[in-house]
Amino acid sequence: MTEIEEKPKKALYEDDSDDDDIVQSTDIDHTPVAQYLDDEDLEEEDEFEADRQRIGGEEIEDDYENEDGSSETPSAASSNEEEDIDDVEAQYNSLPLSALAEASSRLDDSNDNEEADKRKSKRAEAIAKAKEELWEKQQSKGKDNKEKERKELQKRANKHAPTEVTSKRPTSRKREVVEVDKIRSRDPRFLSLSGNFSQDLFEKSFSFLKGSLSKEVAEAKEQLKAAQLNIRRARSLPGQSEDKTYLIEEHQAEVDRLTHEIQRMSSQAKTSQKKDIEKEALRKIKKEERDKRGEGKKAYYLKDSEKRKRVEEAQKEVLRAQGGNKAVKKSEERKRKRHEGKEKKSLPWTKTGGRDSVGTKRRKA
Repeated sequence: MTEIEEKPKKALYEDDSDDDDIVQSTDIDHTPVAQYLDDEDLEEEDEFEADRQRIGGEEIEDDYENEDGSSETPSAASSNEEEDIDDVEAQYNSLPLSALAEASSRLDDSNDNEEADKRKSKRAEAIAKAKEELWEKQQSKGKDNKEKERKELQKRANKHAPTEVTSKRPTSRKREVVEVDKIRSRDPRFLSLSGNFSQDLFEKSFSFLKGSLSKEVAEAKEQLKAAQLNIRRARSLPGQSEDKTYLIEEHQAEVDRLTHEIQRMSSQAKTSQKKDIEKEALRKIKKEERDKRGEGKKAYYLKDSEKRKRVEEAQKEVLRAQGGNKAVKKSEERKRKRHEGKEKKSLPWTKTGGRDSVGTKRRKA
C-alpha cells in the first residue's frame, strides 16, 4: 500500500459523482488519485465488477435481437453496435460503487422475499392437507368403532338368551394404593352373636315397664288437672292485655300436649292388655290340646275363626270383671258402629244421591 500526499483518504462507498464532474471539466490526461485499499475492499470490487459485466452482457445480447425477433452473432454486428457497446461499458464504468451496491442488495432482497413467500405458501398448503387427512381418518375410525360395537352387542346365541354387555369400564383416577379397613356399623339386633329373639323372654325381661307406664299415665293426668286450673286462673285475670293472652295460649298448649300424651299412653296400655289376653287364651287352648293328647285322644287343632271367638270371649270376661255388663255392651256398640261405617263406604251410590242399602236414609232429589 502506498500513501499519496496530494489527496486525503476517501471512503470506499462514498458518492464521487461530484469528483467525476470535476475530472471531466479538467484535462482528460489528468492522472487518477490512488486510495487506501485492503483485501476486503478488493474482494468487494471484484464482486461489483462481475455484476457490472453480467448486467452489461445481458443488455448487449438484448441489443443483438432485431425487431423481427432474429438474433445476430457478435461477429456480424456492425460498427455502430460496437460503438453502442463501448458507450454502455463506459457508462457502467463511470457509475459509483454505492449505486452498484444498492442495486445488487435490492436484487438479492427481492429474490429472498419471493423465495420466502413461496416457502410460506407451500408450508401452509402442506399443513392444511395434513389436517384434512387427519380429520378424515378420525371420522372414518369413529364410524368403524361404532359399527363394530353395535354388531357385537346384537350378536346372541339364542333369541331367549340375555343381551351381553361388556364388562370393561374405565378405571378412575383416584385409586386405593393401600387398603384400609372400613368402619362398619353393627346392630346387635341382627347379629347371630346376640342370640335368637324370644317374645316370651323379652316380655318377662321388660315386664316392669308395664307398671311404670300406668304410673306415667297417672302423673300425666295430675299435670293435666293443674294445667286446666292455670287456664281458668289466667282467664279470670282483669282486663285484656298481651300478658293475659300469652298465659292463656301457653297453658292451652300445655293442656293439648298432656291430653295427646295421655291418649298415646292409654292406647299403648290397652293394646298391650289385649295382646296379653290373646296370648293367655291361646296358651290355654294349647294346654287343653296337649292334655288331650296325653290322655290318648286324637290331636285336634282349632280353626282360626274358632280361635278368634275364644279370644273375644276372654276379652269380654276381662271387661265384665272390670266394669260389669255395661262395659261389655258399650264395647259391642262401638264395634257395631265401626263395622256399619265400613259397610256403608263399600256400598254404591244411588241416582238420588243416597246409599242403596236397607235401613239407611236417602237424600231427596
